[in-house]
Amino acid sequence: MKKGPDASKSQTPVEKSKSGTLTDILKKLGLTPKK
Repeated sequence: MKKGPDASKSQTPVEKSKSGTLTDILKKLGLTPKK
């Protein structure tokens, strides 16, 4: 997984973050995880 361009250098991509789970983030981006 790549970090977003708006992420700071100190941030690392993790499945669970303050903004929610990876699934929640994908939903915000208009994507859905493959089942």
